[in-house]
Amino acid sequence: MRKSTLRISALGMMFSFALAFGQEKTDTLAVKNAVNAVTKQEEGVKTVTTSSKEDNNRNVMLNAANNTSPRDVNIGLPSTVGGITILENDLPAVYFFWPELPNKTWRQSVGLEKTGLLKMDQLANTMGDLGFAVNSYSQTGTKDFKLKGKLTTSTFGWLQGDVNASGPVSKNGWTYTVGAFANFDPSTYKLGFARNADETKIFRAGVTKYFNNDKGKISILYKYADSYSITNYAVFQYGPEGKVTELGNFKIGRDSYVVRDGQMRVKDIMTGEYSWRSMNGNDNRTTSHNIDVFGNYLLNNGWNFKFSTRAHFARAKMSNMIPLSIFNADAAAGYALASNGQAYSGPVGTILGCIHRKPRLPVWQDVFL
Repeated sequence: MRKSTLRISALGMMFSFALAFGQEKTDTLAVKNAVNAVTKQEEGVKTVTTSSKEDNNRNVMLNAANNTSPRDVNIGLPSTVGGITILENDLPAVYFFWPELPNKTWRQSVGLEKTGLLKMDQLANTMGDLGFAVNSYSQTGTKDFKLKGKLTTSTFGWLQGDVNASGPVSKNGWTYTVGAFANFDPSTYKLGFARNADETKIFRAGVTKYFNNDKGKISILYKYADSYSITNYAVFQYGPEGKVTELGNFKIGRDSYVVRDGQMRVKDIMTGEYSWRSMNGNDNRTTSHNIDVFGNYLLNNGWNFKFSTRAHFARAKMSNMIPLSIFNADAAAGYALASNGQAYSGPVGTILGCIHRKPRLPVWQDVFL
């Protein structure tokens, strides 16, 4: 097999441009992708051959803590993405993960044609990152009409709708794809100020042009995402010999440890001024626009030219409340009930509140494969 690979990377202070392309000999592609593992017996010796890429449509496990992102695999080494790397059309879902987390613009969806896993060596060679990666490809236009969808619910009121349609536009190779994903998840606890702990909407639309004689195709896809999520915590008491017990008035997994009105008072580190911010309003919402152009073309010399480029525009805001400690205070400490001003004595919880904002800037990402 002959394979040509080139990688160049460039980042600008304000923006950069993303392009990915690669070439592979087509007569070896069929051999490489035909089987993922072949086992044979020769002279009493068992030989196992496996593919170097894990690009099949493998199941991607969701995180045990929530249903918004793939499961993180901690390998004990630092990562630049804050968890597992998520790729879409061979490019990272987000390049600057904080505060625009990958799950604010990417979800497991029928709007994805294929989802698989990349091993650590594949991710290191292509993206220069450490760990494992989820590699996914958007659903492109199809020559025949296809309709995919699913509806998910739970006894707690979780509603998730997911649908995608694709088909031909004309007889000269033009096709379309359109889809929508909506997640309204209240989780298992009542926040008091919002119905949903996660609310995410993703809309997709695009066209695909198939070249004559099955030479390849080119797709132009647009994706819009609007998402906010609220992280909750549980409070419990440590006992001797590692024993953990619930507090009498707090049920783990059912009660919320976030303030009931969802408001927090923050100080601007630049001006020193105080203001109030919301956990579920515009202070905790991320919106993004993606324009992807990708495809492949079979050259006359037998090489398969693959390319992928993306323009990404985002406005990211995230509000966090992080519990720090709980201590007992008496009436002389000066605490009072906000409802009536009565002096308070008892447990007092301290919470760190912070808000991160990223201005709306265009980001074109440069990666050559």
